[in-house]
Amino acid sequence: MTLFRTITLIAISSVAIALPGSFMLDEMEPTDIAFALQRLNMSSNTMEAVLQNQVDGKFLSTLDLYGLCNELVMDVDSDACFELYAWKETLRSQHPMHPRMSFLETHIPRWLDAYSATHRRRRNRLPSEDNKVLIWTCGPSGFSCSGWGNRVLGIVSAFMLAVLTDRVFYIHLEEEDTTRIDNFFLSDLIDWRIPKHMSSSISPYGNDSDYIANFFPITGQELSQQFRQFAPAELENSNTIWLRASHGLFTDLWQNVKFEEKLADFSFCDVDLTYSILSSALFRPHGALADEIVKLKAMVNDRYLIGLQIRFIEESRLNISHLTRFFDVAEQIERKEGITQGQSVWFLATDSEQVVNVVAQSKYSDKILHYPGPVKHLADADFMNNYREALKVFLDWWMLKECDAVVRFSTAHLWAQRHLL
Repeated sequence: MTLFRTITLIAISSVAIALPGSFMLDEMEPTDIAFALQRLNMSSNTMEAVLQNQVDGKFLSTLDLYGLCNELVMDVDSDACFELYAWKETLRSQHPMHPRMSFLETHIPRWLDAYSATHRRRRNRLPSEDNKVLIWTCGPSGFSCSGWGNRVLGIVSAFMLAVLTDRVFYIHLEEEDTTRIDNFFLSDLIDWRIPKHMSSSISPYGNDSDYIANFFPITGQELSQQFRQFAPAELENSNTIWLRASHGLFTDLWQNVKFEEKLADFSFCDVDLTYSILSSALFRPHGALADEIVKLKAMVNDRYLIGLQIRFIEESRLNISHLTRFFDVAEQIERKEGITQGQSVWFLATDSEQVVNVVAQSKYSDKILHYPGPVKHLADADFMNNYREALKVFLDWWMLKECDAVVRFSTAHLWAQRHLL
């Protein structure tokens, strides 16, 4: 039996199947649910709605954030809605292959725990001198800000700056877009969605806002230079900072001697470790994305996982004859790690259908795992509102994070990178 197979994409409107062996909301006794809701300080109306749905057989555990709160007639933007959803997802995450925050489960720094608590207290307050905020944005509606990988670098950089300058962190999302990242990722620690009551009252062009963007007249290189030089005090006059960035400015902050003291206070002692902590704190798959990841990890079945990130369309210097170089590096990793036959899986993430077809006919097809679907780049103009394309982009990205090693192309050579996550 080969791993190179077709995996059925679940429809947007379908209900995810119960995960075997997991502890699910629909498997709990009403008395246990009632006790848990009391501990969450849920209102009596919410408790009644949850229990009634339980009795009627509507399995709330399979609903996403919006579906759950709409079913219970709760304000989707409320803290109560978010806390109830987080509790429900915690139950789902007890499945052994659920993509929970495995790295942070044993490595939550004190500063992150404290920031999370502060963020919850201040999130619903309007920006002011006593409640300064920082918002990452992709830019004006319809404006492209690179692919998902670059956006994550920018988002993590903005989050790091928010932590270092004691600001509430938000991610600006388009109102009508099925590819919004909160349809696929949320955080157990920080609700980075802009509250609805604030969305119409804040603007990057407001009198108390400072809009920093890496496009004309400021290039990405110029913005990096700014991050290596400015002092924290230079931001104090702006209650709201909007940051549009699509590269790793956190590495520039690391080189800024004026932030040395603050970096030490937050135990940011290693660039890679810091990125892992910040990205893990911000993003946890939920809903359909989490379910599909569970299916893939079940196929991997605890074997050594090597990622092959082969981007032929975007990387013009590559052609199909270079595929053997990726295979050679993957085999070198297996030999170095002492992986025996049948004890490894290669996860293929590519932007080329031609690559998929060639790999399927190669001698390595029996160890290849690939998630099928439309191959798109997040910055493509026709990407908006295509849920299936977004699902595949985010799934490929997360599975590469799950890999023990990743083979990708650099300007000089193919190289393998180990992941902290």
